[in-house]
Amino acid sequence: MSSTFPHERFCDHCGAANPLDAVRCWHCQTPLTAPQEEPGAVLVGRYRLLHGLGQGGMGTVFLAEDLHLGRKLSAVKRLYKRHLTDQERAVAERAFQQEAELLARLRHPGLPTILDYWSEPEASYLVMDYIEGETLEAIQQRVPQQRLPLEQVLDWGQQLCEVLIYLHEQQPPIIFRDLKPANVMRRSSDGRLLLIDFGIARHFKPGQTHDTLVFGSPGFAAPEQYGLEQTTPRSDLYSLGALLHSLLSGRDPRHQPFRFAPLRQLNPEVPEELARLIAQLVELEPKQRPPSAREVLKRLKPLIQQPGISDGEPSQAQPSGASPPKQALAPTVPAGPFVNVVGQSGQSNPAHARRLRLLQQPGISRRSLLALGLGLGGAVALPLTIVGIKILLTQLARQQTSAATASILVNPLPLLLTCRGHNDWVTALAWSPDGAMLASASSDRTVRLWDPRHGQTLRVYHGHRSSVLAISWSFDGIYIASASTDGLIHVWEAKTGLPRLSYQAHHGPVTALAWLREPKSSVLASAGADGLVHIWNGLSGQLIFTYEGHRGSVRALAWQPGNSLLASAGDDSTVQIWEAVSGNRRLLYRGHRWSVTCLAWSPDGDTIASGAADTTVQVWDPNSGQLQQTYRGHHNTVTGVSWSPQGGEIASCSYDNTVQVWYSYIEMPLERGQSYAPQAIAWSPTSTLIATGDQNALVEIWQPS
Repeated sequence: MSSTFPHERFCDHCGAANPLDAVRCWHCQTPLTAPQEEPGAVLVGRYRLLHGLGQGGMGTVFLAEDLHLGRKLSAVKRLYKRHLTDQERAVAERAFQQEAELLARLRHPGLPTILDYWSEPEASYLVMDYIEGETLEAIQQRVPQQRLPLEQVLDWGQQLCEVLIYLHEQQPPIIFRDLKPANVMRRSSDGRLLLIDFGIARHFKPGQTHDTLVFGSPGFAAPEQYGLEQTTPRSDLYSLGALLHSLLSGRDPRHQPFRFAPLRQLNPEVPEELARLIAQLVELEPKQRPPSAREVLKRLKPLIQQPGISDGEPSQAQPSGASPPKQALAPTVPAGPFVNVVGQSGQSNPAHARRLRLLQQPGISRRSLLALGLGLGGAVALPLTIVGIKILLTQLARQQTSAATASILVNPLPLLLTCRGHNDWVTALAWSPDGAMLASASSDRTVRLWDPRHGQTLRVYHGHRSSVLAISWSFDGIYIASASTDGLIHVWEAKTGLPRLSYQAHHGPVTALAWLREPKSSVLASAGADGLVHIWNGLSGQLIFTYEGHRGSVRALAWQPGNSLLASAGDDSTVQIWEAVSGNRRLLYRGHRWSVTCLAWSPDGDTIASGAADTTVQVWDPNSGQLQQTYRGHHNTVTGVSWSPQGGEIASCSYDNTVQVWYSYIEMPLERGQSYAPQAIAWSPTSTLIATGDQNALVEIWQPS
């Protein structure tokens, strides 16, 4: 095992991977427990703990010596259960026992051998052979540009295919579900690779439509591992492709999950056949990936056996030191669509005019277009202005893959001021109806009211006893409703901070709040992790109606302006529009593939923008469900979306550390700002100011130009 801790730690509550220095899980906001090290402790009179080796998905791993076998070194994995609830403990113990049972019956040179297993009231223990070596992650970090030699990666790819074949051909198949460099150990004695950390491995269950729990490491985990489809052996193949891409390119997929730049652009030594194979492995649709690990190995072997493979010849005629061949870029935009471009050159509208202006900007050269992934292929001979008028803008938005290339087109979003006062994540934001004040909620259990012009704190509400997740102003601006992870909702006066009432009917955290946007209305909607939406009187606490249409947590709520139609969205990947009084559902929108995290109505109530874990913001018609555009400017979960007061622009934020402003009718960012994992965004209802709240406990006010 590695002698150092890895660069991420896992939440015992939901399994999400977090930075090593994180104190709270980004996904479920559960506090993260520190690794427990107890040097010198002797377990069951036999295993003396020496020091910590690392932290995995289900516990902490120690180096230990076996006092019964001549001080033979072993690895002891401990699941610490003291901080878990009864339900969480049952789930964790089941997963831990599953790891023990899986390893106990598996025999393969690419898998660790289990030696012992037992459980105690506060902890469970698993003893395995100690593997002296280091992880591929540690090896990769020592290499210049984090790029490994082709010959070495091919050998590792073959070894990983062999162990995946063994797992996937068990009856029923075993899916590892967490293949990444940090979970692959290279043994020092013989260079053999071994998979470590089987805490989230599972059996494939034919006929099951989706997994019951979300597990995996962002960047390496397949899209279906986010809970809406069942993981299959092809999920491990996706992770294998992400791992191989990372080792050959030096790019960490955790920075831009689900987006892999063409491999030969990053490393010209990679043979075309290998680049095609890896691109197929990381296809979002499981059916588009190779059918099995055996098939992947079959395609790898000719590359391994190819003489001089380590020399990496991009093309037979290419001289030494030459740039990669341009045709490597061409597949990003097939030649076919350009035929239609010529036939439609007479069309004209504002969007086309903006595209034409874009082409006329200095510095937008063909080289820049190629850098953005817009290889013209067989259409190179077409006039560039025709390409730009008809297709350039959409393709630019779809093909942007890095901040460096995006900066060619996108202006920086001016930061006006930073509001400091919270000491934990800012989780939610809400402007007062007149735009004079801004409210922010935080995991520090407080709600703060700010003067957005000067960044001064006007008031702090201390009524909550746990993390505050949601806030909303009443239509008249007199009251604020705030909700927390303990399921408690407070309604209090914004001017004085005096409480009006408390409401507790949800089972678990309350994740969203929304006052009805009508004069003299006291109707309040609340949603929670229990999957329910409550409609109730925010001034009396009387429950009016409970909506039960969602499967899974409800993440977002929004009222149609001037109407009693409510839109709700959540982990079932749907947005549902329904009548608040009767619960009659008007529309079920299924455009997103994964959890819908945020939504907002346009000011005129004619359009909805919804953001999701699939990294997109979708703009669509709430009456017909017809998609009007998909914004693909983000590269990680979209955490917030908000319309400008006039409805022409949309602001969105994401875990990709960006705040972006873009036209609601054009797939092109106008301005982009940098913020550390922004959790929430809100556009002032009366001005051009945009507020964001992030994991650095900051509230930032932006001034779009």
